[in-house]
Amino acid sequence: MSKLPPKSTSRSVRAFLRSDVGRVRQVNEDRCAVSGSDGSPTNWSGELAADAGWALLADGMGGHVAGEIAAALAIEVLRPLMPYIRTVKDVQRAVNLADEAIFMAMRMRPELHGMGTTIAGAVTGQGVTLTFNAGDSRVYAIDRGVLRQTSTDDKTRSGALMQCLGGYAEPVPIHVHTQWIDLEQDILLCSDGVTDLLSDVRIAEVLAEPPGDPAEAIVSAALAAGGHDNTSVIFLKRRNTDVTRGFLRYS
Repeated sequence: MSKLPPKSTSRSVRAFLRSDVGRVRQVNEDRCAVSGSDGSPTNWSGELAADAGWALLADGMGGHVAGEIAAALAIEVLRPLMPYIRTVKDVQRAVNLADEAIFMAMRMRPELHGMGTTIAGAVTGQGVTLTFNAGDSRVYAIDRGVLRQTSTDDKTRSGALMQCLGGYAEPVPIHVHTQWIDLEQDILLCSDGVTDLLSDVRIAEVLAEPPGDPAEAIVSAALAAGGHDNTSVIFLKRRNTDVTRGFLRYS
């Protein structure tokens, strides 16, 4: 499918963001950003533009040199590109540019050699959302309380990452996993500090609890379950609004 019908009933988007260092780590190597925020906030909520909102979550690789720097650099490179992403090819180009920037930083500063990060993101169009990931940070679509993972975990059965931005001696092309989500579904992005401790069933249970800040609720549940890693969540919740569809398209 290459184009969308000219009109649809879309929804504005309410974003909830929460990032916590956890109960064990000394440094938070996660970095998050949404289109309505400045910098890389750890606690934020607000409205996103329905036709060009976006969210990013990067999990710097724990145990590697400067994982937080790799995550911050990925967000820095992707932030100005996100408003212009309309196709899967746009996503591939943007994420590979972020990967190249991390390797360039490692070449300029040898002490950063080996730093790496995952990435997960979402771009909201008028009628659809394009989600993507590389690494093991996850994206879920939520439809009437049913949680469905749309991302792909780039890891072996033993838990070793098979793909990330940076993290290796030499750059290799990043294959970004992408998925189109229709306008009726909420979107959840989270680091493995959540999914290593909370099953999909438990996450759904937390989200089914009385209304509040869903990102805060999930982070609190992960901390209560041990909080052995940095824990970050971005939740995008739809709100009804009549709009004309833009030019976000399938590719």
